[in-house]
Amino acid sequence: EKELSNVTTTMKSRAAFPFSQIAAYAGVAQCDPTVLEYKMAELSEGTAEEFLARCPPSKLELPDEWVDWAKVLLEQIPGLSDMRFRLVPQRVVEDQFWERYFTRVLQLAQEEVA
Repeated sequence: EKELSNVTTTMKSRAAFPFSQIAAYAGVAQCDPTVLEYKMAELSEGTAEEFLARCPPSKLELPDEWVDWAKVLLEQIPGLSDMRFRLVPQRVVEDQFWERYFTRVLQLAQEEVA
């Protein structure tokens, strides 16, 4: 419990970028950025096959900001960087990876406030 408290404190002390921007893009600005960050990190846990199952193909039109979001997320979520390394370009191209990931992230943000 103490370790979870330390993680939560660390997460809250970081700037909310890009989590609050992603929530706003999803139309749910009231979504807690800390909760969204945690759920986003969970997406990249496990095997490449599990990631692909959790984040199915999408035709999401990514906003121009997605490149900035992706750069920051790769630094803030170590597992995401690892997953990207395992999948791009061997299994999916770069844009497909992010379309899949952000589609699922937007769904998670909307589910959080539903």
